This record gives sequence, C-alpha cells and structure tokens, in this order.
Amino acid sequence: MGIVYRSADLTEADREEFTRAAFLEQSWPTTVALDEPTADDAVIEVFSYGRASIFRAQMGGMRLVRSTEQVRSSPADVLAVAVQERSAGRHEMYGEQRVVQKGDLMINDMNTSYGYAWSGRGASRALYVPLQDLGLSNEVIRGASRRLPASPLYPLLRSHINEMTDDGNRLSADDVAADAVGSATIELTRALLASAYDSITALQQWMTSCSPGFVAMCGVTWAIRNCLRG
Repeated sequence: MGIVYRSADLTEADREEFTRAAFLEQSWPTTVALDEPTADDAVIEVFSYGRASIFRAQMGGMRLVRSTEQVRSSPADVLAVAVQERSAGRHEMYGEQRVVQKGDLMINDMNTSYGYAWSGRGASRALYVPLQDLGLSNEVIRGASRRLPASPLYPLLRSHINEMTDDGNRLSADDVAADAVGSATIELTRALLASAYDSITALQQWMTSCSPGFVAMCGVTWAIRNCLRG
C-alpha cells in the first residue's frame, strides 16, 4: 500500500483529528497524545506481506498508552517487533522501563498494558506477525523481550524489517512474492524470539520444526532480494 496518511494533505484545522484516526485505524485501541497535533509532517505507511505486515509512523513527539481495560476489551491477534528509526523511544511494558535507541529492536506485546513515546521528530517501523503463527507461549515472548540482543538473529531481523520498509512498494507489489516474504519473516521472527529466550535449546527446537529448505536459507533477506530480482 505505501503511504496511507500524510498530514500535509489536510488543512491545519483537520490534522489533529485525522492524525489520531489514521494511527488508530492501523492499530488497536490505544490512547494517542500528540505534541504537535497540527504539524504538516506526519506520515503513516503500511505494507502487506501476506499474514505479516509493516507499519511505519513518522511524526513529532507523541505518546501511546494501551490500558488494561483496552487490552481486555480488544485483545490483539498479532505481536509487534519494532525498529526505532529516529529519535529515542521510551518504552514501558511488563512493569519495566527502557530507552530504545535508534536502530534498536523492541517487542510490543499488545495483549498487555504498555506505554511508548518519543520527543521531537521521531519515527518507528513495526513488523506485525500473527501470534497463532508464531506458536510461542506468553512466557517465551515475555522472556525474549528482555534479552533480544542475545539472539544471533537480532541484526538479521533488524535488517530484514528495514528492507521490508525501505523497499516496501516493490517487495509487496506482487501477491505471491509478498506472501513468500511474509512467511519467511514469521519464521525468522519465531526463531529470534526462541533463541533470545533460550539461545541454544529453543533455537535447536525451532530448527528441527522448520523445513530443511528454510533452515538452509541463512541469509533470508539476501535470498528473497535475489529471488525477486531474478
């Protein structure tokens, strides 16, 4: 799809309402606070990859809060893995706070309350993957979220999300290719979480459950890129 919202296309009087609405259209019930609600540089992009998708938001300072009540009334069926693109993010989840620096990966579990914010001009790109397809317990997801850099797949998934975003118009244009990218991405995400939770045992179990062809595809991003170019 590409760009689904650009505040510059609206009059100043309409921007606050439509920026909030555009954000919530692509997410789950969340309270959105904007530092510069009438700014003309807010952009939201979405790219579909079969059962996975990319959501990118670029705007001035903002804060998202998902409450326990919102989780209870509208549970999510996906997990978000985000790359901080610009500014530093402030993330609070599972009762813990952390600063998300530019280039860092973070997990956003939308089935628990959380807060996320940045100041000044910021941007984030999030990968949405179906929880059902991941097939991981809450314990694994929660544990992995605290030690993502422990996974040897951390830089690979980060680069993969960046490429799915930066080259999203081309990679998502063909449904068959997009489905293949999405399927590979879900497997890669599952491997990252499993290996971050238990860097030896869980990764071995994941490799055993995957097809030999996928396990052999160590350079997932490289392989997909060259397949599509071919």
